[in-house]
Amino acid sequence: IRSYAASPKDDSQLDPSKKALSIIDSLPGNSIISKTGYITVGAGLATLVISKELYVANEETLMVVAFAGMATAVYRMAKQPFNEWAAEQMARVNNVLDQAQEDHKSAVKERINTVSQLRDIVDVTKTLFAISKETAKIEAEAFELKQKVAVASEVKSVLDSWVRYEASLRERERKALANHIIERVKVQLEDSTLQQKILDQSLIDLESKLDVSSSSVRNFFPFIIMPSTQSEMPQNSTESSHSTLSSSYKIRANLSPLERFITITTISLGWGLLFGSYPGAKTAGLQYLAENAHKLPRTRSGWYHYHKRKNFVMIVGGMKSGIYLAGKTSLICLCFSSVETILDELRKENDIWNSCAAGFVSASIVSIFYRLPRQSTKYAYIIGLGFGLFTGGMQDYLKIRLKFLLSMYRGTLNNAKLRDWGRTNTMALYP
Repeated sequence: IRSYAASPKDDSQLDPSKKALSIIDSLPGNSIISKTGYITVGAGLATLVISKELYVANEETLMVVAFAGMATAVYRMAKQPFNEWAAEQMARVNNVLDQAQEDHKSAVKERINTVSQLRDIVDVTKTLFAISKETAKIEAEAFELKQKVAVASEVKSVLDSWVRYEASLRERERKALANHIIERVKVQLEDSTLQQKILDQSLIDLESKLDVSSSSVRNFFPFIIMPSTQSEMPQNSTESSHSTLSSSYKIRANLSPLERFITITTISLGWGLLFGSYPGAKTAGLQYLAENAHKLPRTRSGWYHYHKRKNFVMIVGGMKSGIYLAGKTSLICLCFSSVETILDELRKENDIWNSCAAGFVSASIVSIFYRLPRQSTKYAYIIGLGFGLFTGGMQDYLKIRLKFLLSMYRGTLNNAKLRDWGRTNTMALYP
């Protein structure tokens, strides 16, 4: 019994006297005398039972004693963990109950707050009723205005139909008047005298534009133009045409210098912007691919923004390159046209030599500005002279061609006059 009075862990810590007292305290009774009496009575009864052979101690007794000791040891070892587990379960149940109580309290408080917000429900209902009345009134006014607008639109459509009808009537009247005037003009144009005057004035205007006089055309085509036409030309028109010949050398391709500057600059700007945008956009796209090759996107949205950014970079790069090339091209063409105009003003004549000289001077300016090497300078001179030969040759060809057509037209007109005159004066013209 003494070996089970305390745990093995406590044997090294407790004093033997304390162990004895603990054994005594474990006995029933309230005092030392009663506990001693219990021990004496127990020992006496055990001795009596054994001496009288009422109970024989055998192997079963040992098994009972061993089982009792084992059960006591198991009880002492399992008592504390079981108590802790029971306490933990009770604490968990208590916590659940406490939490449920707190949740119930919070729900009750929330419900109280919700209900307390409805204490002004009567005033709110009255306000909403007033607002609903005002809304109904506004809707009625809006419906009335809508009806007025519908009536006004209907009236406007009717008035517009009348206006269109009157406009169609006026259009028909104008068309009839125009047809009447056209018929009268056609009847007047059938007069040979008026036709002759119109043709003569047109020829004078063409000669003044093309820098050619009646005498030069007549000397160039003597076998076509008759001497009698000179006497039939209006004197005032001939004098006015000679007065405009002094400045005709400024006209190239039927354009004045200012008009040529504007036309050439516009065309060169468009050409440079068109042919400079594509390589610039391509270069910008390749540069963007090279700069972002190490950080490619991994998602669909990333690829979308990647290509969107690439397109933006290509557009910006193409616009920059196109504007740069357009500026250079327009400046070179403007320089060529300016030099050509200056040479026309100095020589008082516009021909292919002025265009070639303008191309040579423009190539020299470009070579000096960009400090081109000898081979590139040679190519620049070839391009400038070729451009001058092409433009000047085309202008001279068109001018000669128009002069030839003019002389042919005048010759045809004079031949018609000759036939009319020959019918009445055959013997005088061919003796």
